[in-house]
Amino acid sequence: MQSPGDAARALTLAERLLGCYQHALGHDLPNQLVAIQGLARLVQQEAGERLGPDTAALLDRLADQARRAHALAAALADVGRACRMAEPPAPVALSELCREAAAEANWLCPGGGVRYDGTQPLPTLRLPPAAARRVFVELCLHAARRAPEGRPVHVEVRAEAGAGGTVVRVRDDGPAPPPPWPEQAFEPPSLGLFLARQLVEGWGGSLRAEAANGADCTFLVTLPDGGP
Repeated sequence: MQSPGDAARALTLAERLLGCYQHALGHDLPNQLVAIQGLARLVQQEAGERLGPDTAALLDRLADQARRAHALAAALADVGRACRMAEPPAPVALSELCREAAAEANWLCPGGGVRYDGTQPLPTLRLPPAAARRVFVELCLHAARRAPEGRPVHVEVRAEAGAGGTVVRVRDDGPAPPPPWPEQAFEPPSLGLFLARQLVEGWGGSLRAEAANGADCTFLVTLPDGGP
């Protein structure tokens, strides 16, 4: 049986390893990936018309793959950060938070796009502000990545009092997610949604996905009364 001292040393080691992991994914690797994107664009600008269409397309693919890897590294770093940091709750205006989350999702996913319906009155809740923003950015990103070419996905957010606290319903009218949905919506390979669920559950709430209805997707975020 492991002694208390051994358990404490193992926990300290795990904390240090997680810190190294977070630093590498949150700082070193993203800097290198940004440099790769910049170099690909620089070659395109410098070579100009001397590049054949096939070579130009390859450079576009290189820059796009570096951007995708950058986003993946950022998501992994956020998972590590969520495991290590406890952000205190504060009043968060949900309407403003959702507008900001939709704008950030559009910036992060230029190939897709969301249009947030901000007409519904939403409450102010006590939540960890940065973590709450991350949750709703991930829900908006999930919609943006499913946007058909040339048409943004419409996102609607409603809130109501429920038995377990405040229930926030986030619905979009994008194409239905591929199966298996919603059974594996939050599995670790889906890092953004996996992180969002970990954050919400850390506040004592819950995040679940409803079965897609042909051409829409709905998430239910239940937040405990009084905040985390």
